[in-house]
Amino acid sequence: MSDMSLYSGLYETIRRWADLIDDAIVNLKATNLAKAEGACDELLSLFLSLATEGESGADFSDRRVASIIEGKLTHKIDWQELASQLQNPASQEAALPALEAIAESLADKHADTVAKMRWGLP
Repeated sequence: MSDMSLYSGLYETIRRWADLIDDAIVNLKATNLAKAEGACDELLSLFLSLATEGESGADFSDRRVASIIEGKLTHKIDWQELASQLQNPASQEAALPALEAIAESLADKHADTVAKMRWGLP
């Protein structure tokens, strides 16, 4: 596998995560519960899959991005707890700091990945 295909796969997964998290953050901050619930559904499913071990859990690319995020945050994220916060409209706002930290980590990793794809930087 070439470096380009490796990084392009990582780029796509990071981009998908970033889109999901950005939609959730925007809608939670707008306090539009109907839109927030819709935006959080796929993100909730992703977080629940990360909390699940075995074949029914998240695929390798999602687990890899989760590991990268946790490495940048220097602590392990309780994906189950984060999913629980998103499920309950009363506690969704409590998930915002974690979502924003994840979004920041994704932005940093996105920039690194694009640089590696374009210029082959280490």
